[in-house]
Amino acid sequence: MYRTMGGCRKMRVRNLAGAVAILAVTGGCTAPPDSSASRCLLRGVVRNIGYRTEHAGERTVKLVDGRYDNHDLRLDATLMDSVAYGDLDGDGTDEVVVVLVADTGGSGVFHYLTAISCRNGFATHIASAFMGDRVKVKRLSVGLETVVVDLIAHGENEALCCPTERVSRRYRLDGGRLAKIETHTKEVPK
Repeated sequence: MYRTMGGCRKMRVRNLAGAVAILAVTGGCTAPPDSSASRCLLRGVVRNIGYRTEHAGERTVKLVDGRYDNHDLRLDATLMDSVAYGDLDGDGTDEVVVVLVADTGGSGVFHYLTAISCRNGFATHIASAFMGDRVKVKRLSVGLETVVVDLIAHGENEALCCPTERVSRRYRLDGGRLAKIETHTKEVPK
């Protein structure tokens, strides 16, 4: 199954290469779910829920209009514009994947891939994966219960300030966490 901007289309995919081709052509799942049960995953809702991040210790940070700022914790968290929808757990209903950025006041800017599900009618943060310090997320997509993230990350021996390596990573929901299952470095055209 893949989602276009206008809605969902179901397709039979015979292999991984076919799935990757579909994601490349469609850009993945970027439209909000159409079902009334998934209205809790709309962009305005997910910008105003609680998220867990290792930078807040055991606390859940409650975003308001996509932001959280706590001077005592030295934590500024922001929800980025990147968003993708799709079924991550195989239950037939969509989850939403977003990027949460945590800034602790130092030079680091920490990016987290974050999955949200509609639980009992409420948007609920269900899993995260640390993607890196000062990476640049270019695209998110969801297909075949997998999240694909295209980003600019740090290559070997690169300074943290200036990532240049084009990378595609795949993540899968695994026991309450987003597990990285594959990473590919992409060739940069000269």
